[in-house]
Amino acid sequence: MDTASAREATMVEEVERALAPYRGLVSPPVLEAMRDELLSALREHPVAQRLVKQIAPSAVVQQSGDVATGAEATAEDASAAGASNRRGGS
Repeated sequence: MDTASAREATMVEEVERALAPYRGLVSPPVLEAMRDELLSALREHPVAQRLVKQIAPSAVVQQSGDVATGAEATAEDASAAGASNRRGGS
């Protein structure tokens, strides 16, 4: 599972936990509207995004190796993107 998927799963889990006390008290359409509103806020608000980032599990490293940082990463990313575009990739 990548980082984005882990964060999305964490957001859904937290929203469902927050909605639990309202099941049976409000109608399904109201519950769905509440779910949509909460997920939207978690996805879009910068403070909520930072909080989700803190509680979501980190991505599992599939292999070890050197990781480029700073200017190295930018140059390598640009080089790789150019090579991909030349091969017809996206």
